[in-house]
Amino acid sequence: MPKSCCVFGCSSRAGRDDVHFYRLPRKKPELLKKWLHNMRTKTAKVNSNTRVCSKHFVGGKKRGLNDVPSVFVWRKDCPGRRPPRERSQLPASRECLPLQDSVAVSSREEEVEESCASENDQLSEGELESGMSEGEILPTITENPVDKLEAQVKTFLEVERGLKEHIISQEQIIADLSAQNKILLEDRRFHFDLIRHDKELVRFYTGLPDADVFTTLFQSLTPFFEAGIIRSSSSYKAGEHHISNPRTPILSKVDELFLTLMRLRMGAPLADLAFRFKIHLSTASRIFTTYLDLLYRHFEAMKAKLWPSRAQVDALMPEEFKRHFCSTRCVVDCTELMIEKPSDPDLQRATWSSYKNHNTLKALLAITPDGCLSFVSELYGGSVSDREIVESCDFLTLIEPGDSVMADKGFKVKDLLEKREATLNIPPYLEKKDQLSHQETVVTRRIAKLRIHVERQMERVKNFHILDFLPISLCDISNKIFMVCAWLTQFQPPLCP
Repeated sequence: MPKSCCVFGCSSRAGRDDVHFYRLPRKKPELLKKWLHNMRTKTAKVNSNTRVCSKHFVGGKKRGLNDVPSVFVWRKDCPGRRPPRERSQLPASRECLPLQDSVAVSSREEEVEESCASENDQLSEGELESGMSEGEILPTITENPVDKLEAQVKTFLEVERGLKEHIISQEQIIADLSAQNKILLEDRRFHFDLIRHDKELVRFYTGLPDADVFTTLFQSLTPFFEAGIIRSSSSYKAGEHHISNPRTPILSKVDELFLTLMRLRMGAPLADLAFRFKIHLSTASRIFTTYLDLLYRHFEAMKAKLWPSRAQVDALMPEEFKRHFCSTRCVVDCTELMIEKPSDPDLQRATWSSYKNHNTLKALLAITPDGCLSFVSELYGGSVSDREIVESCDFLTLIEPGDSVMADKGFKVKDLLEKREATLNIPPYLEKKDQLSHQETVVTRRIAKLRIHVERQMERVKNFHILDFLPISLCDISNKIFMVCAWLTQFQPPLCP
């Protein structure tokens, strides 16, 4: 079989060309890979008859077993780029052809002559007569650079004036769109006027009976606004109580109070309130903290008026109390609020309630016989007993001689009341008896029937759903939250009309 070179573009053939032929090193894969890479040949085309001629080796000969072909047509260096041609500089002046030879010149010379003639027309007739003769060379008349720059400056000034007018028009468009956006935002923002005329919605969102009661509550806070005790929502910071804010508030004070009551009544997250009122999350947080503190101080100042006198209690006492428990001054009970488990072991132990089997906070509430809230204690840990709360709070200081307090069996404070010359009305104990006597059963039923109103009052307080579960982040202000929610129930109709 005649031998020929397998390299693309090579026509070397045995018997015709004075060359040597070499087999590919198929038994050496790494070396074969280098050969194929240089030859740009696929492995599938390589067999025992595949040859490469000596033209593709440096020096025209394979010099060793590991020599690799490297001379190919496509590896020839490309000729270098031709250097740019030198351009002749423009002459400083142009020669003007004589008038008698103007007919016989070439087309290029005619263009030069016409250009020179047009430029020379700008000269005065006296200058032509005094300074020119036939065959004389004329200087080139060029454009004045100052005039050219002035034209460019004028163009730039016109462009600048147009851009300024465009900017002014765009600013006006932006202002119009901002005004429209503000109107649309006001339409989408949740505010009190949307529900003002619907009593059910007012009760649902605020816990107050109607818009008139809401207005009364807001007006009662007016002295705080006028005294500058509260700052607007746009710049209030916790711990600051004096107003010095030049900016316009984001929300009206009515809507800020509305937001706070929604947080208390519905237990709505601050992110939800921020979305509803179209404000920032931090702004919603500042509003809630501000108005919670304001309401707490407002109600705290009226705390002394919350406890009615003996005469007021007797005047409003229901007939059922008058017949059987006419000396009753109040009905008391304790309530517990679920809280998040603290990380501190001491706090876990202090707030653990064996009754609820959960970490809780505990408070004492008292109502008058007609069902009005008359006393609210501070919150204590869930491990504290009812007796310890009665001893710690100032409830006993309000009891007068001759008063009686109605409570459940768990209230073992009889000795504490006797020190105040007061009595305790609780259902009788079974003790070692098999069953209660008829008289004891009747007393138990009567006390249970009347004591149920304090349970209803606690349910009213817990209808403010922020108290459903208090996270650790709210425990610092949990006392304010509980007391404000309890005092807000005073705006609701009496339990015993």
